[in-house]
Amino acid sequence: MSITKQTAKTVKMIGFIQDDFDTPNEFKYPHPDNYLSQTNTPKEILDVMKKKENSWADEKGNVHFSRDFQPEPFMGTDGEVYLWVGDISMRTNSLFMKNMNAGLELIERGVA
Repeated sequence: MSITKQTAKTVKMIGFIQDDFDTPNEFKYPHPDNYLSQTNTPKEILDVMKKKENSWADEKGNVHFSRDFQPEPFMGTDGEVYLWVGDISMRTNSLFMKNMNAGLELIERGVA
C-alpha cells in the first residue's frame, strides 16, 4: 500500500500597514533599491505597488502604503497565489472577502 502526500494550495496572505492620512508628494521618496527584490512578486505587480500614489518611502527609508492601495490577488513567480492585505482594507469585510474569493478562484481554475 502506498500513501501519497497531497498538499492543498492556499492563498498566501501578506499584510501591510496603510497610512491613515494623506502624505504630500514632496515628502514621498523612491523605494529603496532592493525593496521586495527577493520576493516571488512579479515585476508588473511591483511596478503598480511602487507608483507614488500607492506606496513610497519617507526620508528615513521606511515604506508607507496609501490607504487606497489594495491590489487584487495574483500568482507569484513561484506559482503560488498571493493576496496583499492592508490593515485599513481588512476592516472592509466585503472588499477582503471579494479579494480572498478571487484568490481561491485562481487556485480552483488551476491557474496556480
